[in-house]
Amino acid sequence: MEQNINERIKEITNSITKLEQKYKEGTIKLASLKNEKINKLEELIERKDDYIKLENITKKYKKRLAVSNANLSLKSGYAYGLIGPNGAGKTTLIKMITNAVSPSNGSIKIDGFFNSKKEAIQKFIYVTEKARFPSHSTVKSYYNFLVSQNKIKHSSWKKDFEKIRRHFHTYKISLNSHLNSLSSGMQKIVSIIYALIQEPDLYILDEPAENMDYDARGTMFKLLRDEINLNKTTIISSHNLTEIEEFIDYAIFIDHGVIKGIFEVNKEKGPLSETYNKVFGTTK
Repeated sequence: MEQNINERIKEITNSITKLEQKYKEGTIKLASLKNEKINKLEELIERKDDYIKLENITKKYKKRLAVSNANLSLKSGYAYGLIGPNGAGKTTLIKMITNAVSPSNGSIKIDGFFNSKKEAIQKFIYVTEKARFPSHSTVKSYYNFLVSQNKIKHSSWKKDFEKIRRHFHTYKISLNSHLNSLSSGMQKIVSIIYALIQEPDLYILDEPAENMDYDARGTMFKLLRDEINLNKTTIISSHNLTEIEEFIDYAIFIDHGVIKGIFEVNKEKGPLSETYNKVFGTTK
């Protein structure tokens, strides 16, 4: 009896070992296929050098220097994280890129056009840190206004809204929702959905995940990552290293208005926090 039990245990152990081996081989094969597809996709993607180019950008507010002599040259088709402590100059830099604020000195170009030109402005969608909406507007009336302002024919935007909205299942938002009655997290989602509907070449997002719950944040980053795989470009500001590390390809560190450098995000070389600590000389 004991011998039969031991033999049975041995058979089960061998079966488990074989299954584990098959699983390991399958995982390796899937990883290989994934990398192969990514490499093939990369061959099809056209990366534009100097897609976003900042030259000697400075911004002064009376006696305060918000951004000092910033120089950046970013390729298209990647996600860039603008990272730094509060008051580092992230929002000011983003506002200058979007032409919401003019620099005191320097020039900014998007895809070869000065950022004040129509050709540059039509390439991006800007989601502000704090959403501001017209009084008593519904989501539908607000979107209608934005679409008319952009002068883009988009007859299917209502269907696109519903398609994207379903991903944010933890929030109950409809076209008839009154914007001022929504929480700040829900208002952010309204802005993000509109950005995704427009499918711009460039997403510029200032703390877009602020006040969203965990599920909504994950959903937003996944949807944006899908867009980047279609060769879209994203600049996103954040102070949450752990969250943004999963999304961005490059980190742009800024502090006291000074750009400290651009660093490739590569988990195999260590977490982004290690690079942050080296650059800022602190713990995060």
